[in-house]
Amino acid sequence: MRSDACGKALCGLTLLLSANASASPIDDKYAEFGGASTFLGAATGPELTAPDKVGRFRHYKGGSIFWRPDTGAHVVYGLIRNRWAALGWERSYLGYPMTDELATFDGAGRVTKFQGGQLIWRSATNQVSEVKSTDLIVDWPFPAGEPWRIIQANSWPKAGSHVGPWAYCWDIILAGKPQSASAGMPFVSVADGRIVFVEQSFDSGGKGGNAVIQHLGSGRYASYLHAKKDSFSRRFKGWSGGRPQDLPWDRRPIAKSGMPLAEVSDTGAAVGAHHLHFCVTTKPDNARYSPFESVPVAFRSYSYSTDNGKSWTYAPVGIPKKDQWIRREQKAGPTAPQVNLGASVLNFGSVAGQLTSASGKPFPSGSPLSVVVQSDWGEPLASARIPVSGSNAATLQYEVKGVPAYNNLKVIVTNADWRGTGSERLTGASAAFTVRPNSSTTVDVKLAPAPAR
Repeated sequence: MRSDACGKALCGLTLLLSANASASPIDDKYAEFGGASTFLGAATGPELTAPDKVGRFRHYKGGSIFWRPDTGAHVVYGLIRNRWAALGWERSYLGYPMTDELATFDGAGRVTKFQGGQLIWRSATNQVSEVKSTDLIVDWPFPAGEPWRIIQANSWPKAGSHVGPWAYCWDIILAGKPQSASAGMPFVSVADGRIVFVEQSFDSGGKGGNAVIQHLGSGRYASYLHAKKDSFSRRFKGWSGGRPQDLPWDRRPIAKSGMPLAEVSDTGAAVGAHHLHFCVTTKPDNARYSPFESVPVAFRSYSYSTDNGKSWTYAPVGIPKKDQWIRREQKAGPTAPQVNLGASVLNFGSVAGQLTSASGKPFPSGSPLSVVVQSDWGEPLASARIPVSGSNAATLQYEVKGVPAYNNLKVIVTNADWRGTGSERLTGASAAFTVRPNSSTTVDVKLAPAPAR
């Protein structure tokens, strides 16, 4: 005898399977954020297909969720959503969101990272600013004519390590060969820039990761990770040993675009996972300098293939995708990083305080004091010259503006024009401190005679 009735457990299972079968990635993201009970509120319409016929979206009272197969589903809301909408949503240069809204690394705002750049809301101004991927354009970090394949990019795959703050990072291996073939392959500088930091002491695998880090502009540090042990010393022209970070900033080496830096390995990755990790970050990509996050970047003068090297398309400037083959072309053109410094990825503050003679003696008249705010990795970030008048005061006031909102900063003070003519050379350094965005930090420094050389 057939019955249309079912037991409670069976009916419950049937309903659950039905619900799961109809749920979309957008539904899953909505549930992850708490559904209608959160700021998103109720949906204002059905889930729709985007004009590109690939992505999908749904609007809610308090925001929107957009999904694309190669970026995942992400929530966009508030002033960032308003700015994105004004630009044309996913049809703009920004494309689809690659992250939900995140806290900026310095805690002074919120950021959403899109395929073609990021939108930053700053709490001090309540305004949203744009940073395009093309606000930083560099070359690819491998020799010209050599095909490589992208295995992680554009915040995808979702289960990978390039999500959230690290959405603009790239993992690449030698194309058309097993990953083991990438071991020992040279990688090169993506632009002309000073070498900030090198770690090359770690062996294959393990927790420690070797890195070469290069300065490309304010808040833009190119980081090449997983370098083979001691390969910087072998590959970098004219370098016989030691660590660049142990030298004064103006004596650290400058790598020209295309210059070999080191070799690919698996240090800091799973044993055998030989690949080059390339990322541009707001600070050098090393745990000592945290917090930091990735920033948008585009590449110039390369060709890409979507059919495993059978055909190639030249791109003067572009943002390749996962699984594409990439070939750096030998083209005449700029070698310096092309940086739009007007599109800042940083917040800034100021440092002010007193400069005091430790001995109580007046500062030498006519010899200005140089005040430099220095980063944890030894870079002079901002400076001021403080004149010493005929009053011969033993205490002076100073202020340095435009200081990046970083932690572990120091103020270094010296006689700017000291020439050893009858007066002592004075120096002073502060303890470590933090500059908060749009704020002034008070740091007093005592100056004493410099040790004899």
